[in-house]
Amino acid sequence: MGGSAEGYTVGLNFYAAKNFKFQVNYSYVNHDRYANGKGKLYVGHDVEGNLTKLPSKVADANGKAGNDYGMLGVRCEIDF
Repeated sequence: MGGSAEGYTVGLNFYAAKNFKFQVNYSYVNHDRYANGKGKLYVGHDVEGNLTKLPSKVADANGKAGNDYGMLGVRCEIDF
């Protein structure tokens, strides 16, 4: 029950000078209901939007169970 996930990442690099760089990355990860990384089986979200293990409390449409999230990374790099 390891599950599966798909992820998408978009990045932007901006070189302000020869030795000075800004970097921004955004990633979106779509987990299925088995890929939660916590060893627990969540079957969907309840009416309050919280993950639940009880099928009777699931308010998601079919195929929407799982924990999806986005990440934003920012980096500033200086080369000496």
